[in-house]
Amino acid sequence: MGKMVSTEELNEIIEVSRRFAVKEIHPGFLEADLESDTEWANTVLVKSREIGLPGLMIAEEFGGVGQSALCGALVMDALASECAGLASIFAYHFAGCLPLSLAGGTIKEKALTPLANSDSEALAIATLIGPSLQEPGSLQLVEKKGKLRLSGTSPAAGNTTFATHVVVFIEDHENKGEFT
Repeated sequence: MGKMVSTEELNEIIEVSRRFAVKEIHPGFLEADLESDTEWANTVLVKSREIGLPGLMIAEEFGGVGQSALCGALVMDALASECAGLASIFAYHFAGCLPLSLAGGTIKEKALTPLANSDSEALAIATLIGPSLQEPGSLQLVEKKGKLRLSGTSPAAGNTTFATHVVVFIEDHENKGEFT
């Protein structure tokens, strides 16, 4: 998944990410953390579009950069060197984008295009929610009045403050407990 890049190109992406972290994250992270300032984090997320971070692991055909999960992990490491909390927003975002990249049909285009769109005024961020493995059947898709609805509980999910897209894994009873 993601395009193959040379070591030189990968190092360039990491270096750009490090410079971004030093310039945009470092000056405000401590105060923002002490004040629980989500506006600061949102400002940094919006600025991250200038270097393509939200679309880093989204295919170019959907407006992304098309990089690999390895590249995403190395970028998160560069960001975490200044603020692990902010890097976790990208961790959840990348984790939400990955299964969407594997989806079939029109789901890919409908979901990934806004997540990669750096021209849109609104920033789109993904997160991932899955069922509790300790409580089988805790999160289910049920049909009520002809419509599918999510029912049940899930473990706490990160990134919900910023997420505009939520990727949900549910237990599929028709396929013997597999996740859909």
